[in-house]
Amino acid sequence: MSADQKLKKEPPRIITPTASAPLLKSATTPSTGSWATAPFPPSIEGHRPWHTAYKDTSIAPMKPTHPQPADERTLRKERERKKRTARAGRLHSAKESTLDYQLGIGGSKSKRPPTRVNPVSIKGWASLIENQIEHARSKGLFDGVKGRGQPARLYIEESNPFIARGDFRLPDEPYHPAQRCRTALD
Repeated sequence: MSADQKLKKEPPRIITPTASAPLLKSATTPSTGSWATAPFPPSIEGHRPWHTAYKDTSIAPMKPTHPQPADERTLRKERERKKRTARAGRLHSAKESTLDYQLGIGGSKSKRPPTRVNPVSIKGWASLIENQIEHARSKGLFDGVKGRGQPARLYIEESNPFIARGDFRLPDEPYHPAQRCRTALD
């Protein structure tokens, strides 16, 4: 009698403890009986979901296990292949380091902070600016801006076509150093 025939004749039985069944059922189903009618969790005021940072669990990741070769010859070939690739990698990094040193690019990368690459397109710049504005807004840097929510002040001198642009100074503007020297000489 083959193994398939034995399995068909007597299928294996899965035994589960009945005491844990109610606990499992209560943990996987909501109190209302259906996920469609379950209430949403309470929201946090001012929370933006895209600002949420993911924190990894403290469980160490498992390393993938590779099957060990059965015979000694295959094991020796595998070891030699690993040595060759490690040696080639060291040679490659030595060449790169030598070229970096000759070009003056070298230096330890850990001492220098990582540089941010500037965007190339207009959309990239707009996205960068929007991200910085949103970051500053979330920090509260725009909360104490003078004149916020009030109309901009208009100066009559600005709209008067008979007054030359250089003849008036806005009250909030300080004199430019060159203009201070010129007025002192006059």
